[in-house]
Amino acid sequence: MPTDRLSDTVGGLMYHGESVPQMMTKVEKKTTSIPFDWYYALQGTNLFPCHKRVKNDPRSKTPLESGFYNRKSARETLEDQHDDGHGLGCSLGHHYFTMDVDAPTDQRPDKKGLESLDRLIADTGLDLEFVPCVESPSGGKHYYFKKPPQIKIRKVLKEYPGIEFITGNNYVLIAGSPHWQGGNYEFSDDTQLLGLTPEDAPVALLDLLIKTPKPGGHQQISCEDLELLLKLIDPNSLTCYADRLELAMACHSATGGAGLAEFTNFILENGGNQFSTAEQVQSHWDSFDPNEDGGITVRTLIFRASAAGDQMPGGADKDAVFDTIARVKASLAFNDADWGDDWDIDPEAPELPAEAAESCPPVTVTAKTAITVTPDEDEVTDKVTRALGSRAPGLFIRDGLLVELIENSEPRGLIERPENSPILEKVVRPRLRLLISKNCRMRKDGKDVHVADWLPGSVEANRPWHGIRPLTAVIEAPVIRADGSILSTPGYDLQTGLLLTGESCNVKVAESPGRQDAVDAAKRLLDVFSDFPYGGDSDRAGLLSAILTGLSIHSHDSPTPLHLFDANRRGSGKTKQAQSVCHLLLNREPGMASYTQNREEMRKVLMSLAVCGDSVVCFDNVTGAFGDPSLDAALTSTKCKDRLLGGNRIAELSLRPVWMATGNNVSLRGDLARRVVPIRLVSPEEFPERRSGFKHPNLKQFILRERGNLLSDALTILRAFYLAGLPRQSDVWAGSFEGWDTWVRQAILWLGYPDPLTRQEEMESQADAKTDSLKVLMDAWPKLTAGVGRSWLKVKDVIRGAQSKGFVDNGSLWDALASLCKGNSPDPFRLSAAMREFEDRVVGGRKFVRGPVEDNTTTWAIENVS
Repeated sequence: MPTDRLSDTVGGLMYHGESVPQMMTKVEKKTTSIPFDWYYALQGTNLFPCHKRVKNDPRSKTPLESGFYNRKSARETLEDQHDDGHGLGCSLGHHYFTMDVDAPTDQRPDKKGLESLDRLIADTGLDLEFVPCVESPSGGKHYYFKKPPQIKIRKVLKEYPGIEFITGNNYVLIAGSPHWQGGNYEFSDDTQLLGLTPEDAPVALLDLLIKTPKPGGHQQISCEDLELLLKLIDPNSLTCYADRLELAMACHSATGGAGLAEFTNFILENGGNQFSTAEQVQSHWDSFDPNEDGGITVRTLIFRASAAGDQMPGGADKDAVFDTIARVKASLAFNDADWGDDWDIDPEAPELPAEAAESCPPVTVTAKTAITVTPDEDEVTDKVTRALGSRAPGLFIRDGLLVELIENSEPRGLIERPENSPILEKVVRPRLRLLISKNCRMRKDGKDVHVADWLPGSVEANRPWHGIRPLTAVIEAPVIRADGSILSTPGYDLQTGLLLTGESCNVKVAESPGRQDAVDAAKRLLDVFSDFPYGGDSDRAGLLSAILTGLSIHSHDSPTPLHLFDANRRGSGKTKQAQSVCHLLLNREPGMASYTQNREEMRKVLMSLAVCGDSVVCFDNVTGAFGDPSLDAALTSTKCKDRLLGGNRIAELSLRPVWMATGNNVSLRGDLARRVVPIRLVSPEEFPERRSGFKHPNLKQFILRERGNLLSDALTILRAFYLAGLPRQSDVWAGSFEGWDTWVRQAILWLGYPDPLTRQEEMESQADAKTDSLKVLMDAWPKLTAGVGRSWLKVKDVIRGAQSKGFVDNGSLWDALASLCKGNSPDPFRLSAAMREFEDRVVGGRKFVRGPVEDNTTTWAIENVS
């Protein structure tokens, strides 16, 4: 008999460490208790919320979000959701499985799980006396077993209908969860009294369940399924050799090379050149590698088969096509599904009623929603809208627009993004029509019909789009909410309307961190960036500001300043530093926006950013005078109002990214100097890119590996500052950035660091003066070079020329040199330092570059910049 005991409340019975014989007295059950510790003790499992209970609606037991098996929910969150009427599910991982025995119900009197269980016990000698069991009010049972994680088991045994074996990413509802027919799931009396935990499954049961490996080792669908799909493909669609080759690759990938006979039979009847004999087919087949990344996959096979169903009129044949494809897709969706088992379409799961859709976020289902077309267009439109809300998890409402999340975008337009960047796209009418067709089965007079021409436009105008979730922003890192709580669970957050994409990064923030905890966290964060040659402590504070800005931007409503990563020399690391911040905030490379001094083009860039909802915007390697009225306005607002690209509609969209820019000796124009947080790198090296001996030689790899810990440190600072009451450390406000000032600037001062805006006043006062002085020197350059007969000069030549009596306007030139030398009398040492500082700064389409070295002395020349 197992001696492990439950350490939490199980059905109201408390276990306080007494031995098993002392716990034989039953007490009254509390049906609302959840045995968290019992489930948390199961290795590799995950708890997650399901929908609220809606009486007699089995969709109540479906997960609240897709990807539930990877979404880590805090215990407090699960407790709150359970108290609010939600059930809780447990995905079992690969160390455990549950034998789910169905009992007959009013909806399914034909279920024979209990009968099958009796026969299974008789056939295998299965002893369930000490197996943990959760019972449902309907009489069903969940028996928990342990298994070796490397063993894959079958989902069903055809000889025992009504029993399922659930493991891997599949799930069951846990004890204490509400049942959709009323009552709660509860541990059995024996499980409660004896404190049972899962033991190794009997060998006789495992022998029945273990899967037999298929040939090829990479098989995604069975050969029988391949044959069914090939029967759906129209041979006339294979118009050329490339089509046939693509189909061969897809079949090979889908079956791991096991489907040669099925493909050969199909292609010899419908092939052409290079595919006219079995030998030619096998020659092609043997050349394919099923493990090659980026190759043609099973998706191509399903796409070609689906095209046949889309082209059919309504009727039984079309139903058969869609049933076959749905079955194959379902098998692909569950790694542990049993190939070849009958696909069980549960009639207990009718369409989610309207009242349930109002109270629950959407959940993805397999079958299309059947909608009958009637003359009442308003009713049809509303049903379609609700169906899209429940079936299309990537569809949202944002700023009065229907938008769709594209999680694997391709580089496009004015913004250079990595391919895996999540972006938002406005749903145009043709795309909306496809979404309706994909998710809704339109019926009229008992037959399937095409989507009516009027329907997409009607849905587009059907505000407020009941059932579709409102979206505030897409984020890629955990953030702090306005109430000081941490949003770290991937998925849609009902409280804020934020969508956190990507996988959980295991952020751990103490419930009540203090100031010393925040100080220690800040030191650890800044230590990661210790290899960069900061100009001063205020520049380190600026780096901290960039990180905290990204994690607090949704805790307030105000705009945020631009963080300018500036350097005195090329190769100092300003771009790498900005990228490192992005690796922390995004878990990937940042997207790069094109900065242009053309105002019309800049407006297009900003509107494109607003439409796509980028969470971080970086202008890389800005040159010339950096500053534009459109950018100035964007930095002091949270909205962007302009014409939507490709249309004639004016829209006002949210634009609240973390703004960044990089450059060498950047010259700020106009009001931009008052809207930046300068982060200055000052390298003493002539060739800083040749440095070695770094603390973190591969900084990107280090940040991505330690991302969870680093984000925990940053969020600890914000959480501690919030708990301290957001105390103000300075009476001076940061212009239009009140919320940023409250959450970020004051937090940095609270930690004891300098004001991150310290260098801002210096940049503001010098911005115009330095640009004017450089222009004077550049204008004088042709005269200076004519005096020595060559196009490059030493700094001594420049000073000598400015002092010469014959030089035209030498007074203005001398004043300009004095300005570049920070108000001091020009001398070779100061002017040489200034030339290095302003190397590559573009003024009027020109910049200074290094010329030939002469007598071990650097010379300078002017280069025109296109």
